[in-house]
Amino acid sequence: VTGEWGLRLVLASLAITPARRWLGWRAVAPLRRTLGLAAFAYAALHLATWALLDHALDGAAIAEDLTERPWVMVGMASFVLLAALAVTSTRGSIRRLGAARWTALHRAVYAAAALAVVHHFWLLKADLRPAIVHAGILAVLLGARLAWRLRAARRSS
Repeated sequence: VTGEWGLRLVLASLAITPARRWLGWRAVAPLRRTLGLAAFAYAALHLATWALLDHALDGAAIAEDLTERPWVMVGMASFVLLAALAVTSTRGSIRRLGAARWTALHRAVYAAAALAVVHHFWLLKADLRPAIVHAGILAVLLGARLAWRLRAARRSS
């Protein structure tokens, strides 16, 4: 459940820009950081639960799970990206990195979300509907961004 909530919160944070653009909901913009940090917190809780309950914090068992199960590696890759984004989510990080580099780094949220969706698909054994819904939402959000970029490219040429 913690992993699903982490994924939902990542998707909610990605939905902020479309909500602003399509619905004119300017007031939701400040929620993006909060939602992103909450997503990271749930992902960290998901990781901690896996490490503690499934492996009793046994480093060798954790390492073995990481190397033998591709869905665990994909989930870990998503977590590492979310951790980098969480650590650099402060105003001080924006100043230190510069706005352009900070923005480029924070685009990694798309990869983190995609990896989380793949991780979710691999974990499910029977009912794939939740993962299909999450993948569909991500596809719509990424499709919207792609459409905006293509439209901007056409305008500039």
